Amino acid sequence: GMELVQVAIKSKKITYRNDQDQVILCDVSSGEKIVIAEYEPIYETYSDGSLVCTAEVRPLVISPDGNTVVYEFGNDFYVYTNGKEYKFESNISNVFAVSDSAEYIYYEKEDALYVYVDMNEHKKIVDNFVMWSGNLIFNEGYTQLLVGSIDGWYIVKEGGEIEKLIDGNQKLSMIVPEYVFTDISGEYEIWDSELGIYTYASPCIMCGTDSLLNQFYYSEDGTLFYFSKTGEVIRVEENLRDAQISKSGRYVYYIKNDELYYRIDSKLSMPVLVADNVSTFIIQSENEIYYKDMSNALFYKKGTDEAQLIANNVYFEVLTYDDYVLFLTDYSNNSGTLNCSKNGSNKTFIAENVYSVTTSGGATYYCTNYHKKTSDLSTENFVDVYVITEHMGAKLLLEDMACYSDGIAIYK
Repeated sequence: GMELVQVAIKSKKITYRNDQDQVILCDVSSGEKIVIAEYEPIYETYSDGSLVCTAEVRPLVISPDGNTVVYEFGNDFYVYTNGKEYKFESNISNVFAVSDSAEYIYYEKEDALYVYVDMNEHKKIVDNFVMWSGNLIFNEGYTQLLVGSIDGWYIVKEGGEIEKLIDGNQKLSMIVPEYVFTDISGEYEIWDSELGIYTYASPCIMCGTDSLLNQFYYSEDGTLFYFSKTGEVIRVEENLRDAQISKSGRYVYYIKNDELYYRIDSKLSMPVLVADNVSTFIIQSENEIYYKDMSNALFYKKGTDEAQLIANNVYFEVLTYDDYVLFLTDYSNNSGTLNCSKNGSNKTFIAENVYSVTTSGGATYYCTNYHKKTSDLSTENFVDVYVITEHMGAKLLLEDMACYSDGIAIYK
């Protein structure tokens, strides 16, 4: 069996604990498996006679290239890299990320956030560290970190000096380009459709750019920021209803006073009006967007071309990882028709009797057959869960599953 699976973001490698209490590093492409750690669990007998496990080996994070793994046993923390195991710290609260070759390991200890640099220096980033959704943002190589603290936002690059970018007690959740996010609780597992396995949730955001500077950021209080290459922080707009950032970090689209605008980083002072009377929108590429107006009509617009009507009576839309926009039409009584469009194509039918659709952990799901079951104690909601496959096909994943949330997490 596989437990606590971690997936490398730039390779087909995973790490997990098997049922022999070994930490395995596996190349999914070749099937090659390496035992990188093996520790017998430690048990203690309590006064009531019960046997309790007090120490077991647990893989925690894996590097982007899949060759470095951090794991714990009891109160001790180890890193496997370049074919060797090293103990680097004890009594850590959380380990958040490790870069290739263990150049940088980010962790929390005694209410402070640290980075372990080049396997020889423990550098404190911030004191009084408090975790909230969206306040740990890494670049795609985990060589840079943007962190929100109770007294402002800081950046640390390549393990160097810690710089404060935003001052003051601002508990903001930053939205970044092409981000991968899993809940800070780490209480659920996410289905990876490409690998066909459940992976363990990680409490951080990975930004899909090389640098965390020279791009836009949007905070939950409606403020649009631009962080320049030199670390200058520019407040571009305030009081926005929504903002989304393109994959490059150079384009930003936002709604202000029900009007949809975009800006380019090289022309910060020149907003361009895209459409008015806009309810929601989704970026497909740098200059392609889908937007829904106040009467629930869905449009596609490319650059300065005239907007195309895709569908009416649209309830919900979501951008998948294959650049399809999925949306429900004619939604009533917890049921609607699921359709898709790509690059402005006519709407294509996928499924009916659909309750919800969501993207999570690199896959797209939809739930059908919403129904209730009543017992003596409570009434629960149930659905069938499908995962989208290639060319907008679908595969039944879970049948008659209890609805614990709105579909953001898929529970086993």
